[in-house]
Amino acid sequence: MFLFDEPLSNLDAALRGQMRLELASLHNSLQATMIYVTHDQTEAMTLATKIVVLQGGVVEQIGAPMELYHHPCNKFVAGFIGSPKMNFLPVTTSSVQASGITLKLPGGAEVKVPVQPGALRMGDRTTLGIRPEHMRIDSSHPVLVSEVLVVERLGDVTSGNEFDSQHPNIQRDLQHPNEPTSVYGFLAAALRRRRLEGIPPFTVLSCDNVQGNGNL
Repeated sequence: MFLFDEPLSNLDAALRGQMRLELASLHNSLQATMIYVTHDQTEAMTLATKIVVLQGGVVEQIGAPMELYHHPCNKFVAGFIGSPKMNFLPVTTSSVQASGITLKLPGGAEVKVPVQPGALRMGDRTTLGIRPEHMRIDSSHPVLVSEVLVVERLGDVTSGNEFDSQHPNIQRDLQHPNEPTSVYGFLAAALRRRRLEGIPPFTVLSCDNVQGNGNL
């Protein structure tokens, strides 16, 4: 058995990536049990066959990397696993059915989520988690209306952060989608044009809830 306690924490990003490959190769060749302690969820996801998520000394969840990614047991695990992290929205339960629940989003729009309702009842306040890769720009049928305030270009992926759905430029672009004035409008127009031309989308949006205003 091998015990590793934050072995890559003092290395630069490039060397950490290289050493992750070396450790994975070593694990495969030795076929030995390795206990690896890390605060880096990238290391956990790429190296582990089973992850134990701890918070304050309490085990929150145990499972395979993709099991934790797709089926987190609580909000802490959902926010810890995944990069960019999952977005959380305060919502209200509008209706409960065996096939799923309907939630009222900030701004009044509703969306049906195909999950087991559990103990949720109509009128309950809860939290909706959305991963960035599951969000799409759709100016024709918007559910959440927002404006990009920060863009992070990472080469193959472009991330946008923090939106204000009540911004007047956003409201105008919704009424006049062919005459954009905001970043949101130009992104929506560009993606719409690429879709019509059969070109894959070029942007992945990472949207975090703006603290205090209840909107994306």
